[in-house]
Amino acid sequence: MADEEQKADQEQAEGPEQHVIAVRCASCEAGFRVEAWHEGLKCPKCRAGDVVPLPVPGGAVDYVLADRSQGTTAHDVTFGLWTKWCDFITANQYNTAVQRQNRELHEGRRGRPLHQVMISLGFLAEDKAVGILRFMAVSRPDRHDEDFVARLLARPGVDADAVQNIAAQQRRIAEESNEVPPVCQLLEQAHVITETEMLSLLREEQRDKIGTLHVALNVSLPPPKVTAADRLLKRAKESPDLIRQVALIAALVALTAWVWVWRFGGADVHVYAQCGWCGDTVLVEWDSMDWPRWCPLCSHKTAAYALICPNGHRFTRANPFSLEECPECGSGRGRPLTEADLNRPSREMVTPRSAVEDEMPRRRALPSDSSIGEPQRLRTDPRRRGRPL
Repeated sequence: MADEEQKADQEQAEGPEQHVIAVRCASCEAGFRVEAWHEGLKCPKCRAGDVVPLPVPGGAVDYVLADRSQGTTAHDVTFGLWTKWCDFITANQYNTAVQRQNRELHEGRRGRPLHQVMISLGFLAEDKAVGILRFMAVSRPDRHDEDFVARLLARPGVDADAVQNIAAQQRRIAEESNEVPPVCQLLEQAHVITETEMLSLLREEQRDKIGTLHVALNVSLPPPKVTAADRLLKRAKESPDLIRQVALIAALVALTAWVWVWRFGGADVHVYAQCGWCGDTVLVEWDSMDWPRWCPLCSHKTAAYALICPNGHRFTRANPFSLEECPECGSGRGRPLTEADLNRPSREMVTPRSAVEDEMPRRRALPSDSSIGEPQRLRTDPRRRGRPL
């Protein structure tokens, strides 16, 4: 459930679809927005043709293009405050970063965005910085702003008119800017509420898994790891037919497991085999690898897996998983021989010579040259059919 909430918050924090591109002129260092960039685009300020697109971490276009020629901007303040309120940095580290940013400007260097200053000082990890910038680019006003205002107005001693005025101010900012500060920040900066009161209300929302602080923390965390089961569950939610297919497969697997336990109950599994030496049909313990098996009657390792084809011919395969056809009718299908098949009158057991030839001792006379490779009919003693181990 927590992962689903985090995914929802991160999807919301992808921000509105950007219809503009942030670019900067390499000659005059002016930053501006364009709807489309192409090679040779001219700067509207100095007319130079060396305009290049800018990376926009987190989609915060206004933050990247903010004019820092006079020092720290309102966008830097928003970034620093939410970094502090999320407990990613301390108040002292925030003040130190702002001082460093302004000192670099006074030394004649171009003012860097505050997140770059914090990262260079080792105060903040890059992934958390990008998470806060992604949070700043969330489309506002949103449901979290509405919830904060409703909770605030429910408290005694709150100036309702001042709160409504700030909410209206936020809506006006949204008409002109991409990054709109949350209403709780605007209320605190306008001194309608104190920082302590604001954080108290934000943490109350966070306990209810809602609110601006809850979103800021969620989008700053690494994305949840998406597993194959997560992808299958998502596809299942989107496709009712897939849900039915998965349920059917699960039911068949469960039924197969139940039948297996009921049929064999943990006991050794035995199957019928035809001995190529003595010709008897015997029960041998099932093994998926070791074939032919040892015949319990003549003690020769010439007992091949016994089957019966759809036409009633009994034949053997050297290995249960081989694809040898019935030598009598050429059928490639066959099922394991059962006791009922042995008790029912049927045609003789037929075995290809190759099934047991390698394992049979050379005590018997070899067949004539004309019969090599042809199916050999093995005698079956009806008195000893189905004889158990």
